[in-house]
Amino acid sequence: MKKVLTRIHGIITPAEWAEDASVKAVSIATNDEQEYFVKNVGKGKAFLRMAQKIVDVEGLVTRNRKGQNLIEIKSYRIV
Repeated sequence: MKKVLTRIHGIITPAEWAEDASVKAVSIATNDEQEYFVKNVGKGKAFLRMAQKIVDVEGLVTRNRKGQNLIEIKSYRIV
């Protein structure tokens, strides 16, 4: 599947929880009601500790088999 370099602005939200109540996965919710699930690789690993932060992000976007947006973070800025 083709990866597209995309810039988004939104808020980091927990997307999945572990049994010990820690955040296991996060997504970025944008003002236009899109949701981008953050890949837990590279710079995306830091996002697990940044829930509720507003960010500007640049990353490679693909879609999974469910049609959900996935983003591999290349750069970001907390707003």
